[in-house]
Parts: sequence; structure tokens; C-alpha cells
Amino acid sequence: SSIEGSNADTVFISAALYKTVTVTFDMKGHGTQIDPITVKKGTSVTLPQPTDLEYDFGGWFTEDGAGFTGLADASMTVYAKWTEKEKVTVSFESEFGTAPEAKTVNKGEIVELPNLGTDGDYTFVGWIMKGSEGTDPFIGEYTAKENITFTAVWEAPSTPTIEMVDVTFDVNGHGDSATKQTERGKPITLIEKCCGWAYTVIALPVAV
Repeated sequence: SSIEGSNADTVFISAALYKTVTVTFDMKGHGTQIDPITVKKGTSVTLPQPTDLEYDFGGWFTEDGAGFTGLADASMTVYAKWTEKEKVTVSFESEFGTAPEAKTVNKGEIVELPNLGTDGDYTFVGWIMKGSEGTDPFIGEYTAKENITFTAVWEAPSTPTIEMVDVTFDVNGHGDSATKQTERGKPITLIEKCCGWAYTVIALPVAV
């Protein structure tokens, strides 16, 4: 038979009809909703891998609890399995200043260790894990894998070198001259007795 509008070069082939099935995804209240997927009956569905900030995805399951591999023989709803992520706590302690509040985060999450700056004459150097005295302190990011406490390490101010100088008192022919040692730049008091009276001489600071 012929089809109106066809020409002699037209080739006709048979078209096979097939059924389609639709897979609907129930997110169980977590992650971002995924649109249903329609495929040819008996073929496999590429299963999406949803994510959630507070839960780990554990696969897709049918209504009767069996794991769904993706082979779709009929229209169905599959259900996401979720497990709450494990929490760990990062705590801080410090001899000086105010220790930061502890942070409770998901295991494996990155925590920024705070810089405490200065406290009076002391300068913050970094953090060490509690009980690991003698190790190098560090500042920056830390991957929280377990409950842990960090101890702040501070640098004390350096002790200035004290220079001592001799101060000689010339009594200008009355009594004996005297020499006393004092810290450079500090006043000095000398007590002498003359004619039954006691007097005090205060030396001005020595110029640096």
C-alpha cells in the first residue's frame, strides 16, 4: 500500500511500542527534593546521590525495606535512608585571657582555631593538643576527627638586661667621699652624718 505524500524512495520500518515506568524519590525530610525519573520498563535508573548537612545518605530502599539497585520493572516509590552525622567537640583552655567557647561540629568538619592576640605583656603563640607539651604550637584550620581539647601557648615578655652603674659622691672636703652602685637610670639615696645631723642626698637619674 502507499501513503499519501510519500515518494518512491521512502522506506518504512516497523516501530516497536514499549511501556515506561516512573521512579519517585521520597527524601524522608532530608536533602533537596529530587524529581521523578521515567524510563523504559525493565531498564536501570541512574540513582541520584543526595546530600544533607546534618545526615549521611545510606542508599535507596523500596517500601518493604529492600535495597533498590536501580532496575525498574514497575512504577514505584523508593525511600532515602539517612543516618545522623556523628558529632565531636573541640574545647579550648588558656592560662591567660579568655578561652574561646567549645565548638561542637560534625565529625570531619574543619574548625578554625582562633588567634587570641595579646593579654597584657603576654603574646599568644598558638595551640597545642592538651597533654602534648613540647610540641610546636599552631594556628589555622583543624579537621575535627574526635573530641579534643587545645591548650593555648603564650610567650612571656623578655626580661630586660639590668645595667648597674657606680655613683660617686664628692663631699667637697668634708668627710669621706662615698660610692654606691645603682641600676642605670634609677635614683639613689645616700645618708651621711655631719655635725650631729643626718641628711639625705637624692641623685637624679643617670642619663641613658
